[in-house]
Amino acid sequence: MEEVFLTEPSKKYKNEFSQMVQDYHNHGEIEKFDAFNVALSDFEGYTKRLIENSKGIELPEGWVPCCTYWLVNNHKILGTIRIRKELNSELLKNIGGHIGYDIAPSERRKGYGKLILKLGLKEARLMKLSPILVTCKTDNYASAKIIEKNGGVFDSQILDKNNNEFFKRYWIN
Repeated sequence: MEEVFLTEPSKKYKNEFSQMVQDYHNHGEIEKFDAFNVALSDFEGYTKRLIENSKGIELPEGWVPCCTYWLVNNHKILGTIRIRKELNSELLKNIGGHIGYDIAPSERRKGYGKLILKLGLKEARLMKLSPILVTCKTDNYASAKIIEKNGGVFDSQILDKNNNEFFKRYWIN
């Protein structure tokens, strides 16, 4: 059985990261593709910024320290998880939460979503975060199920007025 683990962003995963970005493009997930694609022109700078962000170094105004990890096996980046160390705005308190995660399209429905959140929660607990807010779009049934399987207790549903989308809010102790 292959080993699957979280790791901090590293330039040694440049090719694997590029493959993950291409996977989003191949599946027509342009928003994710655009978010990650900008890293490919300066991958070393991108990974450096992610590490600095985790330490609170040179954050844009209003941002909070956020640790990014990649879920990897021996030959692929399967997904990413971001753990925000605090919730300093109404957006984060209502919509963003402490944790955001995503699995590459071709790696979905293989249990990696449940695993990345489980491993991310371990990291969040090491950061002394508790309780932990995790959210998902109301129509993202797979993510809601993943959150619930990781101990998420439904709190409320809220409208993101900027995008006119509803989100479910869960707390995990």
